[in-house]
Amino acid sequence: MSDARRRGARTLSVLRRTLGEVGVVEAVEGLARWLEEFHPRSLVELDYGGLVHLLDDDTLIHDFSAAEDVAEVLTALGNSDSEAAAKAYERVSTRWRDIHLAERAN
Repeated sequence: MSDARRRGARTLSVLRRTLGEVGVVEAVEGLARWLEEFHPRSLVELDYGGLVHLLDDDTLIHDFSAAEDVAEVLTALGNSDSEAAAKAYERVSTRWRDIHLAERAN
């Protein structure tokens, strides 16, 4: 939990500094506040929710790319590299757009 809170605070700092007060910043702030409600030794587990049924087991077991892409976006934003941030964000957007399209097709 402490790692999740720390990452949330860093993310919020980078986003506020680079994007200002926009919707995504408000969403991250809400998430960071929500994390504060849990015991410090709690565990955080992220999942695909209902989308898990759209991906095979091998894909899920080896899938770290979304987290890596988001981390790359934040690092690029923190380094004022808008071109690299835009490319990494496009990978994130494309990944989730494709998964959401598959969900709607079912």
